[in-house]
Amino acid sequence: RRAIVGDIEPIGWRDHPRNVATNQLVLLTLQEGWVRCDQATLLLERCHLFDGWTHHDTMELLRLLDDRRMIRLVEDIGNSDPFRWPPVLWKMIAAGLDGVPEERPRLESLESGDPENHEHIRRVMRTAVPKELKEHGWFGPGAKTAEVRNRGASMIPDSERYLVRDAVTRAAIGSLDEAFVMGIRDEDDGPTMFVMAGRTWMIIDADPEASELTVAPAALRGEAPVWFGELPPVPAKVAREVGQLRLMVANEIGGGEVPVRGEVPHLTGGHNNTKLDDYRWSDEAKNRFVTSVVDHLDSTGCIPHAGLWTIEQRSDAIVLNTCQGTRINQTLSDLMQAMASMIDGKIGVTIVDPYRIHLKIPGLTIPHLERILLETRPDTVESILRMTTPNSRALRSRVVEIAKIMGVIQRGIDPRSVNVQGIIKRYNNGPLVNEALDKLFHERLDLDGTQDVLRALQDGYIGLKMTASGTLGKSERAERDLLLPTYSDKEIREQVEERLLNERIVQICLNCGDITRRRVARFPEKSDACVCGGRLRATAVESLETRLRDWVADEEPKTRQRMMKNAEIIADRGLDAVLCLVARGVGEQTAIRILSRVEQGDRLSLLRAIHDAEINYARTSRYWS
Repeated sequence: RRAIVGDIEPIGWRDHPRNVATNQLVLLTLQEGWVRCDQATLLLERCHLFDGWTHHDTMELLRLLDDRRMIRLVEDIGNSDPFRWPPVLWKMIAAGLDGVPEERPRLESLESGDPENHEHIRRVMRTAVPKELKEHGWFGPGAKTAEVRNRGASMIPDSERYLVRDAVTRAAIGSLDEAFVMGIRDEDDGPTMFVMAGRTWMIIDADPEASELTVAPAALRGEAPVWFGELPPVPAKVAREVGQLRLMVANEIGGGEVPVRGEVPHLTGGHNNTKLDDYRWSDEAKNRFVTSVVDHLDSTGCIPHAGLWTIEQRSDAIVLNTCQGTRINQTLSDLMQAMASMIDGKIGVTIVDPYRIHLKIPGLTIPHLERILLETRPDTVESILRMTTPNSRALRSRVVEIAKIMGVIQRGIDPRSVNVQGIIKRYNNGPLVNEALDKLFHERLDLDGTQDVLRALQDGYIGLKMTASGTLGKSERAERDLLLPTYSDKEIREQVEERLLNERIVQICLNCGDITRRRVARFPEKSDACVCGGRLRATAVESLETRLRDWVADEEPKTRQRMMKNAEIIADRGLDAVLCLVARGVGEQTAIRILSRVEQGDRLSLLRAIHDAEINYARTSRYWS
């Protein structure tokens, strides 16, 4: 409806984007050769995005860039080396000075010159620096400035993507972005779960040295994946109008009345003068919406909307119905999660959508939730989130993104191998972490809007009521993701078996050296004899044929013994042994352990043991020497 009438939300610009200032300041040194520090501040202040920007902000940023060699900053003339000043600045100051070369000497030439003369030149140059430069200082190109020019200055995040490989089929099933991968190590109480290709997967290996992740199908249901991706946020005005639409439907069926315009209609949706006929929806959509409202009204006796928040106690979570939009609800969720974590010391899980918040936090009760909402001072929301957000997964990807721009992390390095928490600790309250927080708050949260609705709630302009569970308290998104289909045990074993049977193997007779090749599916249940009559044949996947030849020909006792074990288990167990040896990461010793636990002909147990061994190999192989 809003799109048809042209009522589109405006673009919200972020104030003081330090990543933009970084690129501007670094590239300015390439263009000008050197820049006075106070002039850089004046330049930024001329842009409306930097209204309120101070010289202190400029110097904080310049000191960080100087530390990372993105620029060379000179604040104290007496402690600086003139031979490292920008050539353009040297030429300007040296003009007309006796005994000082017009062009700055190359640093290599200083090794063969007269040290006393060099020191004399330094003193003369420092004395000749103009007064305004001594007062304000300057900055010029640094060791890494040319890298910025060569790669191009861009505000598009330089993020990596990681291939996702199924450990069962060894097939690539998709890719994940850097923001998700950065949060993997936060999971201390179980495997990381996520959704891809319509199924739930668990990560079994995320090697920082590799550009892919190894995953396996999740065998259980019931746990919500830890990450859902980010959809375009629903504006608060739209969510509030949905709440009003619920009330209009309830009024049509005689179940309630639309409240009169209150003190804060812009926060409760009461300023909308729309009718049901103004909405162009299909009969099916209208019927589904009306049914959900009627069912909820029958169950709870009231309809949640922007002016009336309801709390529901469900079996697995507490639900807060708000109708305040994505960003305000996300801010409320982060606030409640931070405050509730002090109950049992656990952060818990929240699921947020524009109309409700699901809270699954250990120890949290409805009285706790009411106290958080009614007693937390609105003007403390930002300070609370700035203290607690540096510990969150959401901040990590933003820190990595900004750290690459500011030269703290070298581009091309896998951020999983970087101590991001250490970076946050070192640069806390500095330009880097403040920029990451500002970016996160701008993209995901609405601090001002949250303060307004909390103030209205505490002043009584927005109601808060505990009700029974109703249909409007169910998040389709949460319910859908909680019940995503998973592979059954039978399906997993079938996929493992299909992959193993399609492998090609090579066999070398230990007696005559005869070589045969075939698909595993064509291998008999019991191993057949060689043309020479021998039954001991070493076996490996066809891709290892060259290495198998070397192993068979090797006279070293340890290698000979290994090949004998290989051939003996093939002769003894036939196809079962072949299935073990063609599995990924299963050698002779592991195959012997598997076969000793599984009876001949028990294919299901064999495949289950092989799959477990492959998972264990994928999880631990990168730690082997």
